[in-house]
Amino acid sequence: MIVDELKNAILNLSTEGKLVEQKENEDAYQELIKILSDKKENKRYKYVGIIDYPFNIPKSWVWVKLEDICTKITDGTHSTPKYSLGGIPFLSVKDISSGKIKFENTKFIEKEEHEKLYARCNPEYGDILISKVGTTGVPAIVDCYEEFSLFVSVALLKFNKTKINNKFLYYFLLSPIVQKQVKDNTRGVGNKNWVLDAIKNTILPLPPLEEQQRIVDKIEELFAKLDEIKPIEEELQILKSKFPENMKRSIIDYAIHGKLSQQDINDSDIDRIIPEKIKLKNNYKKFNLTINKEEYPFQIPSNWKWVKLGMLFDYQNGYSYKPSETSKSGKGYPVIKSQNIMKKFVEINSKTVFVENPTPKMLKSKINKGDFLMCLSSQSDNPEPLGKTAIYEYEDYALLNQRVLKLIPINYDFSRYLYYVINSFYFHNTVSSKGGGSAQSNLKLEHVMEMYIPLPSLEEQQRIVDKLELLLPLCDEIENLVKENYNG
Repeated sequence: MIVDELKNAILNLSTEGKLVEQKENEDAYQELIKILSDKKENKRYKYVGIIDYPFNIPKSWVWVKLEDICTKITDGTHSTPKYSLGGIPFLSVKDISSGKIKFENTKFIEKEEHEKLYARCNPEYGDILISKVGTTGVPAIVDCYEEFSLFVSVALLKFNKTKINNKFLYYFLLSPIVQKQVKDNTRGVGNKNWVLDAIKNTILPLPPLEEQQRIVDKIEELFAKLDEIKPIEEELQILKSKFPENMKRSIIDYAIHGKLSQQDINDSDIDRIIPEKIKLKNNYKKFNLTINKEEYPFQIPSNWKWVKLGMLFDYQNGYSYKPSETSKSGKGYPVIKSQNIMKKFVEINSKTVFVENPTPKMLKSKINKGDFLMCLSSQSDNPEPLGKTAIYEYEDYALLNQRVLKLIPINYDFSRYLYYVINSFYFHNTVSSKGGGSAQSNLKLEHVMEMYIPLPSLEEQQRIVDKLELLLPLCDEIENLVKENYNG
């Protein structure tokens, strides 16, 4: 994301000495050299000069290894202690994975065992912890005074706080130069390990103490401004990822409002294309198909007409198949479930099950070419909204699973137009609001059959479909471009 990239750029500039103004101060530089001279005399660590510098730094800075500026670099216990319900917090890498110490789901050990571990490690206020196993290279400043013990997954960096600014060290540990070394020096495949020797030999540029503070101040000033932007960026990223699909549905909604094509007063009479009641008499008996002007969802052109879906479609519910009745042999007739209707057309895929010898009861839910299939349930493996509909375009018939509704257009001449209506924002938003249930949302049959549909003349339907089939492929091209940029 852009904010994260900008933060990395800021950290990069800070490590190169380009973030704040340089101030020539020979005394500060000599003090810096003295820190390293003190380390030379310490028999525990030997300061080794670095020959291959990654980039140039200001004259008053020096290249160092972490072991050159730390008085101790160690890790926690390598053996798993006995946990208790209370006692002393025992931190592992998960407790600092956010970049801060969080005692939320922390485990505890008895005080006696803690005292043995603490004697070896003894983290204190202002020290820095850094993850060394699993998600490596995440630093956290010790910002609490209470005692705690460490597991092997966390390393401890101790240093003289009067000579090294701990916030400076924290930010430099996050910088690209250090994070690259972390990546290059971790071992293992699954549970990666950044060993202590690699941590000790990690190089970074060190400015004088006064400049360390100026760098910290500038980083925190800029990061605070970027943090204000981040929620906006996250919203934009969501909009960006959803934009092509939303654009498609916006175009479709524009079309079914009668705003995508030019109206023609010479078009044929709409009443003539609405099926007679006798053809759908069961629908009129079972559902409320009365048209009420007060219920019109939105305004449409005066030469259009509001109808209800049950006035245009017959329907068929699916059959509840037992596992023993189906197989994945690929032989027989495919059983169409919600997972098969995620696109414009029904898609038979590797997850599809088949029935070789369907019973007469199964054949009552037979699917023919041109039928509309609609999801009546929204589940975790079904990312599409309630009411998602696809057209069955295969020549051979298939079988319908339960919770998938078959809609049979009485007049196939306007089935293409109706497909777009059923997959519009208007239809999905209205239908989804009617769904109920706990584990999954479910639509009742009347929710679907009593939906209002804006119906234009056949000629206008054709003009709308022609326009949509010209515009929607352009949306697909835009979607591909967005995905390329988004993933890149």
